[in-house]
Formats: sequence, C-alpha cells, structure tokens
Amino acid sequence: MNELQPVSPHPVQQPDGAQQQTYHHADTLPQINNSEYPKVEADIRSPQVLEEGQQIYDDSDKENATVNEHRQPDHIGVPDGGRRAWLVVFGAFLNFTLAFGLLNSFGTFQARYEKAWPEFNSSVITWIGSVQLFVLFLGGVIVGPAFDKWGARPLMLCGTLCCLISFIGASFSREFYQFLLSQGILFGIGNSLLFYPSTSAISEWFNKKRALALGLAVSGSSVGGVIWPVLLDKLFSTNSANDDGRVHRIIALITIPFLLVSCALVKERKGVAGHDTAGHESKLPQRSYAKAILE
Repeated sequence: MNELQPVSPHPVQQPDGAQQQTYHHADTLPQINNSEYPKVEADIRSPQVLEEGQQIYDDSDKENATVNEHRQPDHIGVPDGGRRAWLVVFGAFLNFTLAFGLLNSFGTFQARYEKAWPEFNSSVITWIGSVQLFVLFLGGVIVGPAFDKWGARPLMLCGTLCCLISFIGASFSREFYQFLLSQGILFGIGNSLLFYPSTSAISEWFNKKRALALGLAVSGSSVGGVIWPVLLDKLFSTNSANDDGRVHRIIALITIPFLLVSCALVKERKGVAGHDTAGHESKLPQRSYAKAILE
C-alpha cells in the first residue's frame, strides 16, 4: 500500500466555495507530521493485460474472457446471403406455409364443426383455435432456450412428429374435447417447435438482409392462409361429415413430407453467441453478473 500525504497543510479554496485536498505519493515529498490530516491509503492494482488489449482484474472477469474466446458475436462473419443461407429461408417458408398457414385457416374448420356440433355455439368452438395460438406463443419460453442448446433440427423434428400425431388424433376424434386436445393443444405444441427455430436460425444467417429474409419466410403464413382454406373447403365438400377423419389424414399426407424437407433445410450457424458449441460455455456460472445484481 502507498501512503498519500497532502501537498499543503491548508486546503485549496475553490471559486464556488468547495474545498479540495491534493495528494501525492509520500516518497516524493517530505513527511509532514500533522495529526489533523488523516492518512489516505490507495490500493493500486496492476491489471493483467491479455491479448487484444483485454484487462482482467479478478477471477470473474477471467471467467467471462474464457467464455468470450469461444463465443463469436452474432454480427461477425454473418454470411448475409449465399446458397446455404437462402436455403434456410426457403425451408422456413415451407414451414410457415404448411404449419402456420394451416393454423391461420382454422375458420374453415370452425364452419365445419358448427354443423357437426349444433349444441355448441361459435364462442365455444373457437376455443380450439384460441388454444392453438396460446400454446404456440407460450411455447417460446421453452423453445427459445432449447434452440440455443440443441439447435433447430431436433426441435423441428419433434414439432413435425407432434403435428403428425395431431392429425392422426384428429382423424379419430368425434367429440369436442378430443379435437381440443389433438388439434388445439398438440398442434399448437408442434407449431411452437417449428416456428421459433425457423425464425431464430434465419437471424443467425443474415445481418443487413435480416428483415428481408424474415419477411420472405414469414410471408409463407399468408400464402398458406390463402391456399389452405380453398383446399380444405374442397376436401370437406367432397367428403361427408362422417368422413372428416379422412380429411385430416389427407392433410397429414400433404404436410408431413414438406415439413421434413423444411427440417432438413433449416439449420443454425455453429459458433455464434447463444449456442453451447464449446461444450462448456453455457455451464460456466456468470458470477460477475450475479454479483452485480445482488450488490
């Protein structure tokens, strides 16, 4: 520790009336023995200088530096185009056209269900479509962190499987609660597992053109919202009310192969922030952040 002593025994009077003490190292001035001036101790630490000018002062900063060595910021090295990046956009477009577009077309199902269940009013039947959207957007709380850990393909394959089970379950459903479970909850889960990985993967492949890429992909939901009602109306008109299960099986035959293509095309970038590519970066506790919050 270095002892600091005042330059003069009297404080310097500032123009605004404030007083200021000036201190220097004790070894540069003669010692002034005056008990009315307290000694001031300064703890001067020499930072350890790392590569690229990084300065580390404690263990928590060293930990953060280790994490940053394995984590590349999103905007560095972003392709912002290229064959692989646009294939991701096309895969997401297929996903939105088939899955989200079908969700947007629930009005066609509702008209059919109102004829099948005259004892229920429309506000009750719309619970199926409302639950689809509720589960879709609520699922982002879980699907988002899961995408950071496992990437897009495992989640989208699980989402495709959920959609397949949903279609099969709806094809054998006869009661309202059965459709609420299969077409409402299960199809909403499948959509959530398809929706968030697609949009997140696009954001990793594009920087300056991100808005364009996301716009092209999400436009698939509008395309599907136009195609599906026409197709569903045709299917329902050619099948009796007792053959509605056949309609859901046809939907599965149309949707699942293209969703598998979407799963093959949508892929996250390796080595960007948010993915556990180093195998340990997401496991290191960020003690400095926790310390700052607690203090």
